[in-house]
Parts: sequence; structure tokens; C-alpha cells
Amino acid sequence: MIWNFPPATDALKKVGILSIGQMLAKLGEGNAAVLEIAGFGQSSLTAAKKKLRALGFEVPEVPDAPKPPKAPKAAAVETTEAPTEEAGAAE
Repeated sequence: MIWNFPPATDALKKVGILSIGQMLAKLGEGNAAVLEIAGFGQSSLTAAKKKLRALGFEVPEVPDAPKPPKAPKAAAVETTEAPTEEAGAAE
């Protein structure tokens, strides 16, 4: 590969990315697609993009899919027991 970081290179080889063209194609799918590769993390992604740009390649910048909105946190429900009528009716 184009950089000398064996774990990242091995991770790419395991998924069949063996050329710069294949790497650029994967980058065209978005950062998330590349980061799904086991053993290829954010620092490897950053290094790969820098190296590709330094070699004169145009690195595709595909916006990642928007994250789904977070569900609102449920308010804590207090469970206080109200006195029952049976307690006073024992006469």
C-alpha cells in the first residue's frame, strides 16, 4: 500500500483493498464505510487521506449520513405509595 503502517495495510488487504483506486472507491462511500473495516481506525483514515493528497490524488469527501436524533431522556418517575384506605378501615 501507499503508507507504511502494517496493521492498517493488513486490515485493507483482508477486505480486498489492494490498490489506490480501490481505496479511493471505498473513500467515495464515505468515512463511515472505511471506518467499518476492522483494524482501520480514525488515525489510519486521516493518515491515508493525507498521503493520498500528498501524492496528488483527489480524495472524495462524501458527507456521512446524518445521525438519527437522540431519543429524549425519560423523566424520572417517582413511585411514592399513597396510603391505602384499607389501613384505616381495620376497625
